Amino acid sequence: MTFDIFRRSAARTWGFAVILAALVAVLAPSPAAAQDDKTIRIGTTFLLTGKWAVYGLDNKAGMEIALDETNKDGVLGKKLQILWEDTAGDKTVSVALLRKFAGDTGIPLIIQVSTAELGAQAPLAKSIGIPVISTGSVGAGVPLNEWTFRVNLPVTTAVPILIQGVKEKKDVKKFAVIYDMANEFPSSEAKVVEKLIGEDKSLQLVAIERFKTGDRDFSAQLTKLRNLPHDALWISGTADEVGLIMRQAREMGIKSLFVGGTALVDPATFNIARGAMAGAILSLQFSPSDPRPIVKRFVAEYDKRHKKSPPLYAALGYDAVLIVADAIKRAGKVDRAAIREALAATKGLEGLTGRYTYSGQPDNQTPGFKLYEVTEKNEYRPL
Repeated sequence: MTFDIFRRSAARTWGFAVILAALVAVLAPSPAAAQDDKTIRIGTTFLLTGKWAVYGLDNKAGMEIALDETNKDGVLGKKLQILWEDTAGDKTVSVALLRKFAGDTGIPLIIQVSTAELGAQAPLAKSIGIPVISTGSVGAGVPLNEWTFRVNLPVTTAVPILIQGVKEKKDVKKFAVIYDMANEFPSSEAKVVEKLIGEDKSLQLVAIERFKTGDRDFSAQLTKLRNLPHDALWISGTADEVGLIMRQAREMGIKSLFVGGTALVDPATFNIARGAMAGAILSLQFSPSDPRPIVKRFVAEYDKRHKKSPPLYAALGYDAVLIVADAIKRAGKVDRAAIREALAATKGLEGLTGRYTYSGQPDNQTPGFKLYEVTEKNEYRPL
């Protein structure tokens, strides 16, 4: 598989001017896109620029495929229309956009990406009464409620299985952790890892090191870790930093097993790590090689449009549109409360990552995922 690393280069220069411009746009009156009888408009508060734009852009690519497929037959006799709005990773902008969309009664729900932004939006979604669906949020500690739903696999589900898997199949006893303290998701994941290892008397956490988004030299942290014997190094962050940490760790002679979450699923990490990712262990709920017809169709269409294999977040975006369309159909009307009830009652809906059943909860109660090991050819092999 070939992947490009354009993904976050433009993100390096965003700053106050971007946020100011976004806020001005948010506070401006809504465009005169009054609800007609032919469309159902869905609001988004997305990561399209900024440090974490890769996730929003991947989501968007998958959502566009699902949107085209859904609109062939329509929903309640109408077409779905996605209103794309960029937060640039700023929680203040995400809240302002939510208020803007909520002020338009023709918009029945919002789709978003970020754990940090969902944490800021969730209380407002409940007080206003508008469903918010997150394609990417996985972090612990988010104030979820009956108006919020997540598509991705939360760390509280994935991390325990991953720790138990490497413990049993790789005979891991001593862990070290390095995580991005400037990003709320990796920070929350690291806390879950620390807690679970601390509760298991057969495991030992020998060290915790930290870095910040944008760091490029990890020699100080890795020197400390090299001097503390450990079997596995849990890395929490995003592709740019995680790939470099793996590469630099191997260059410094660290031979411990790499274990991690979302960043290890991002294909860009392969390119950045330059072979150092081989042997890493991760949990994965989507595989392009999945033989199910729904996956085969999606992979073929994604390759046709983008000339590469689809990453996880594209699959999550695709599934989000399926979930929304299914809920609106079952609600029978474009009504926020009715759609919220339909989302909560989702049962057995097939998507790219498995089946979705919410049973009145914010997270999928029947997630499908397996543990994988990265091969020398940068492919995922079931553990």
